[in-house]
Amino acid sequence: GLRKTDKIEAKLWKFPPGKTEHEKKIQCCSYELIFLLRGRIDGEVAGERIELDADKNNYIFIPPKVVNSFPENVLSDIEAEGFTFKIPSIKGDKITKKMIDN
Repeated sequence: GLRKTDKIEAKLWKFPPGKTEHEKKIQCCSYELIFLLRGRIDGEVAGERIELDADKNNYIFIPPKVVNSFPENVLSDIEAEGFTFKIPSIKGDKITKKMIDN
């Protein structure tokens, strides 16, 4: 499709204020590049709490095999909006806690 090739995958996302229900995960082989376009968010990456603020043009780069739950919370009173790019795009590359528990 136009949003995904085997080289890169792009996803536009939006979350309302509050908790995002984004569970902890690991990308086995893909890198994630997350750009925040609007709002303020936080989450956990490699055990560290990270906050991004769109007014500061923030982004985060998450390498493979790093446990993260990003974004976990929308801290602003407005909907948070951003892009996630996965490089390369590999089907089934993500492992979540739910997958491990089952």
